[in-house]
Amino acid sequence: MASVEYRLAPEHPYPSCLNDCVDAALFVLSDQGQAALGGAPLRVLGGESAGGWLAVSTALALRDEHKVDGRSQLAAICAGYGVFDLTYTPSVFAHKRSIVLSKDLTVRFIEAAFGHIPLADRKDPKISPLYADLKDLPPAQFLVGNIEPLLDDSIFMAVKWSQAGNDAELNVVEGACHAFTLIPMGDATDEGLQKLIDFVGKHI
Repeated sequence: MASVEYRLAPEHPYPSCLNDCVDAALFVLSDQGQAALGGAPLRVLGGESAGGWLAVSTALALRDEHKVDGRSQLAAICAGYGVFDLTYTPSVFAHKRSIVLSKDLTVRFIEAAFGHIPLADRKDPKISPLYADLKDLPPAQFLVGNIEPLLDDSIFMAVKWSQAGNDAELNVVEGACHAFTLIPMGDATDEGLQKLIDFVGKHI
């Protein structure tokens, strides 16, 4: 297993974080990386929140820029409550709660990394993977709570992933807010973690 300590915004705005993750994935796929990791293959790309975006965007960059066959090299992608449309989905603007992540905080975090890019330019697939060509990608799980601002991102992405001919699993957990798999939240956390375990177990 490898975990990437990617550079953070606002000191290091996009594309620093993505470049770091792509470099790490390429290293793991290389002979040198395989030797360092004892021959363990890169089987799953995963992350939560910004990490959900990074998991999907890394898979796209590997396919488009480095000619990595995602379906043969990767068993699955696990994208937990990620952001996939950097022009903002309706659930962001409609969000009224302030549990872990409010509407204002969502915008603040996103603008810290992408604020240097005009909103009109953010439908670029390299920025907003919701607008990418999603063909020939591995099975993906989109795990999200039903009381969080990024709900629509996961719903829309799961639909487009499936429409592109890939296997997609959408899991919307009742009563779960942002980061519910990282912060103890009772039944919602238990359900989310079990769905994650089940999905990974099914594909590796």
